[in-house]
Amino acid sequence: EEVFGLPPLLPLSVIWKCVKSDPNVDDGTCGLEFYSENGVPRLAKNCKMKFIISEESLSLGSSGPNEKGCQVDLLMEFEPRNPLITAGIPFLNADNNIALKVLLPKAIRKRTKQI
Repeated sequence: EEVFGLPPLLPLSVIWKCVKSDPNVDDGTCGLEFYSENGVPRLAKNCKMKFIISEESLSLGSSGPNEKGCQVDLLMEFEPRNPLITAGIPFLNADNNIALKVLLPKAIRKRTKQI
């Protein structure tokens, strides 16, 4: 279950089911796909979330070696149940960008330090 929105004022949630896990694709990427037929009550249905993960080299400067990292891209699809949902798309995009570009790297760095 994913909880998002502005809890406790606007607690939205969706229950995802992983429908595809592809650890090794020929082009060097891997992926995860999630689906929720019911989606977000009264807002969206048939929601799909696809994560595409690809390896990338990270330069540590002109004198330092390159390290391996990864790029995570997210594709989302859904069927609106409410015409107001299109007004919320910029907020959904902002929320997803914060999750992928700020929170995920922070969690990975924290976990890497523990290992």
